[in-house]
Amino acid sequence: MSDTKPYRETTPGDLITADLFNDIQVQTRDEIARRIAEALAGVKEVDRARDSAKLEGKTAQEWADSIVDRAIKALPARTGYRCVYRRLRWDEPAVVAHGLGAYPLVDVCQLALFDAVVSADAMQTVEQVNWYLYHRTEMKIRRPREDTRQPALVTIEESRPPVFKHTFQSMLDLHGVKYTEQSTLGDVVNEFWKKLFSAPNDPFDETTFGNSPWMDRCCGDRRTVESLKRGGEWNDLFLKVVPQRIVYSDGPMLARVDHYNLDEVGLTIMRPPSFKSAARVADAQKLALTEATTGFVTEARDETEIPVMVLLKV
Repeated sequence: MSDTKPYRETTPGDLITADLFNDIQVQTRDEIARRIAEALAGVKEVDRARDSAKLEGKTAQEWADSIVDRAIKALPARTGYRCVYRRLRWDEPAVVAHGLGAYPLVDVCQLALFDAVVSADAMQTVEQVNWYLYHRTEMKIRRPREDTRQPALVTIEESRPPVFKHTFQSMLDLHGVKYTEQSTLGDVVNEFWKKLFSAPNDPFDETTFGNSPWMDRCCGDRRTVESLKRGGEWNDLFLKVVPQRIVYSDGPMLARVDHYNLDEVGLTIMRPPSFKSAARVADAQKLALTEATTGFVTEARDETEIPVMVLLKV
């Protein structure tokens, strides 16, 4: 056991509050800044006099902020937290191997479908997807074909908050996707989709996710992460996903959670949906989203399957 004393001592089962977490961040930043300042004070040779207070072009405070930010991004994977994507079928238990070594709190959010202009090899179509990568300039995208029965523009991001979106960077960090500054955007995107649909997540059909025209074009140009950052575009990349937690005021329980042991849980959707109505979309081949009387929104693409995001926390 290390002799290093914690900033704020806690014991197993203690509640991690916002005040506690913020205090630890402040103390960590202060100590890192102090240690880096001490290291900089010991530097005797520098290339230029004006860089004498910097290390690799960064000040002590900039290094401290960078280190703490990276630590914060790694916390979810190290503090007993899991985010898993599964395809649940009615009355069929699905086992989630979380490996947390405890009985976690479990929450289930359904992933809603939404319209998006999906582009692959410069071929564009309007599809209903659960995940979508796009650029900041693509809040609204023109439909690839004229259709007077549909709006000319497909809305990806509403102009007023709140909106469903995550920075691509934050999703790469959350799911542990590895890349370098010289990696091409196309390679990073492919690795992201591969990681997102690998164990413990379920594999999802290619029809459930897609890239925007900007992303498709940029991937084809083989631009690197470094060039995107240099051009100020790396932070303009976003992922849209719409997880919705349904709260039931009455009726039978729909989602059952079985804690098989300290490392596995089982999830079961207990009751099939009953539809209020079903409507045809423009192409007359896909059913629109319909709301079940239970509150679940079920896609007609496969009425027996529900895509969900499972959150586990100890």
